Amino acid sequence: MKFHLFFSLLPLVSPVWAAAIPSGCPLDPQSKEYCQGTKNDASLKGTYLCGDKLLGPLDFRTNTTLGTMLDNYKPFGALCPGDFLKKYKVSGQDRFSYPPQDGFQLAKVGNDAVPIYNKNITLNINFMLDRFGGEGGKFLSDYQTPYEKRALPPGNLEERPGQPGTLSRRNNYYVYRVVKAFTVLSGPIAPWFEQPGMGIQYLLDRNVSSYVLEGYLERVPAK
Repeated sequence: MKFHLFFSLLPLVSPVWAAAIPSGCPLDPQSKEYCQGTKNDASLKGTYLCGDKLLGPLDFRTNTTLGTMLDNYKPFGALCPGDFLKKYKVSGQDRFSYPPQDGFQLAKVGNDAVPIYNKNITLNINFMLDRFGGEGGKFLSDYQTPYEKRALPPGNLEERPGQPGTLSRRNNYYVYRVVKAFTVLSGPIAPWFEQPGMGIQYLLDRNVSSYVLEGYLERVPAK
């Protein structure tokens, strides 16, 4: 697979992450200090960490259909929840800030940071893809890519009712099979949300739901 820039020969803008999993927040999760800087909504504490939807569901590791995808995932890396929100949340808004250039890894070329991608990757029939997020999005990844390599926020693991189709969508997880070949932008994922990234992402020219309705993608039950 040839990328827009051959990134192994170029200095990456984002730091190269060590293979070791970060040690995590030093605070006791049962302490009052642990949730400082979060919503800490008592009515939501039975569902979300620190009662804050942005920090994701408490029970995300109980979904056995996700296999090993979460085995090495630490939601906040070495940060505590409040510090994580301070770093990645849009100031004054209840949403996260996402990386530039559609989340593609950047390489330094002269004084510029250039995204690494291939414009004409063909996804052939029977190729398997998935995503954590509703079908209104435009991004897909290789099937069963570890969550930390996707560099997604913890809130993407929340089960969200009302998604299209009748298949199980626990943890907002969707699986697809290509049934009609099509081309996409493809490249390595930039580190973000205290995750190493560097999985492969595929950027569609319209949302996933459109590709399903037009017969390019078929929904597959998560196993």
